[in-house]
Amino acid sequence: MRPALFLLASLLALTGLAADGADTPAPKKARGGKAPFPESVAGVEAADLAKLKVALGATYMDETIVAARKRLATLNDRRKFAKGSNEQKDLKEDFDKAVDDLRNATLAAAQKQDPSLTKETVMAVLNAIEEERRQAGQAAAQKAAQKMAEERKAAEDAKPKTEIAKDETLKGEAKPEGKKDKATANANQAKALLADVDGVSKEDMAKFRAAAAKVRQDPAVVAAMASISELKKRNEYASADEKKGMRNEFEAALGDLRKAHLAAFLQAAPTLSKDTLETILDAMEARRKAGAQKAAKK
Repeated sequence: MRPALFLLASLLALTGLAADGADTPAPKKARGGKAPFPESVAGVEAADLAKLKVALGATYMDETIVAARKRLATLNDRRKFAKGSNEQKDLKEDFDKAVDDLRNATLAAAQKQDPSLTKETVMAVLNAIEEERRQAGQAAAQKAAQKMAEERKAAEDAKPKTEIAKDETLKGEAKPEGKKDKATANANQAKALLADVDGVSKEDMAKFRAAAAKVRQDPAVVAAMASISELKKRNEYASADEKKGMRNEFEAALGDLRKAHLAAFLQAAPTLSKDTLETILDAMEARRKAGAQKAAKK
């Protein structure tokens, strides 16, 4: 699934940043602020990159591009208030078409301004800007999650010693039956998820388990978990149709978590191969889904 919101931000701001290198008057700041125009793009010559930057600035007020930008911005605003899966599906189809229209309009205007620019060059740069936007969004989410963790830690550190002592005493006391049962269930679930996996040696599984604690503290993993928690909170108060419409959001969030987990494990356990990690993560995901289905039947 194409990350359309990142693409929207990139395309809406793209010509605004390009105008900086053109001789045309600078346009008003585009929605979402200026996108960072890349200094280099793989497969694109520096001369072509410079020409494209000038061409985009010169075509900022092209009628087709302006109309496509307005259409895309309008659809994006409507998506915020869409209700029901049917309306969301229709809007997504319109939104995807509007994204393609804006990309095509940008391509046509740039090539008309400078016929030496190829389609491959223009699209490669658009994709590079989209990727920078996506990474910037992830970095912002990680920073926010890290800040929340630091604030929680600071709040704990600021507790009076008497209160800390009280907390430690309570930890040693018998937990209420309900909380005790829940804690036991969570521990059993974690143990089941981290059980041995067919095709993976016990030594590799031991390395994976040893790295798991460190991975849970990884900023990207924390940010991805925070996104999923937020979706779960929204899901509690959503209607049946709204819940159906949120499935794509959950799938995208789980995909981001999978990528964050893989990257974090590769760093925390460098001796484990990517294939081994993929095998373990696939098994854990299958176990998680089976557990969720079993819980739903109760």
